[in-house]
Amino acid sequence: EDALNRLRYDLYLARKENHGLQQKLAQEQFLRRRYSTPESAIFDWIESLASGELDRVIKSYASDNIHKKRFEAGGEELKKLEEEFAEFTKYKIQAEVLSLTILPDTNRSKVKLNLFLTDKDGKTTIVPAEMVLVREFAHWAILDEGF
Repeated sequence: EDALNRLRYDLYLARKENHGLQQKLAQEQFLRRRYSTPESAIFDWIESLASGELDRVIKSYASDNIHKKRFEAGGEELKKLEEEFAEFTKYKIQAEVLSLTILPDTNRSKVKLNLFLTDKDGKTTIVPAEMVLVREFAHWAILDEGF
């Protein structure tokens, strides 16, 4: 009886571990699909800006991006980045992608776009940008915002 109960418990633990692994796999597959194009990575970046959560925005950046490095450095650099971020997120941000080029034989893409920054009074400023994105692991990430 004890051996049977131990086997049942071991089976329970294995099923629980399997369920956790299946959840992680599903999450990774979701992220892989979501970041499958440079354009979708840009629109996810804009969505993360609207969230007002700096740590969420930072996930849109490549490991070599200056903002990500400042975020990870902490201290005074992080404080300055938070201030810059607070200033930028005062606007409602929308984007129009003008062109997208995936560079041959590289994991880089250049995206020309217009950012539309609308303040609380309804005034819109158009900011042209040429972003550089890199493919890191299974997703595209912003290396340079280009503005």
